[in-house]
Amino acid sequence: MRKRQLPTVSAELLPAEIIPDRSSSTPEKEFRAKEKEAMIQNLMKDLKPRDRATIVLRYWHECSEMEIAEMLDLSVSAVKSRLYRSRRLLAEAWLNSENATEVNERRPYESPAF
Repeated sequence: MRKRQLPTVSAELLPAEIIPDRSSSTPEKEFRAKEKEAMIQNLMKDLKPRDRATIVLRYWHECSEMEIAEMLDLSVSAVKSRLYRSRRLLAEAWLNSENATEVNERRPYESPAF
């Protein structure tokens, strides 16, 4: 008995719409990103002004710890301490907020890995 050969299909022949690009933005991803950013902005209001400035300079403006120290007239170790303390406070506030549980809640059709 001879085995039947199955036809092969090249991925190049498939239309681009069939193979979705995982890195492409979707309306849901954009909405969640904006929602997350707004929540972080809201939580940052509770930080002291200098602590907020260190976070903004480090993560929004991508300044080094040395540059932040020069701008805010602090030592590098003081900048590191402020960044650590601010991140810890933001993380605690995020976990204690009501919205964080809603945003991170897994939907029934999603994989637990996401």
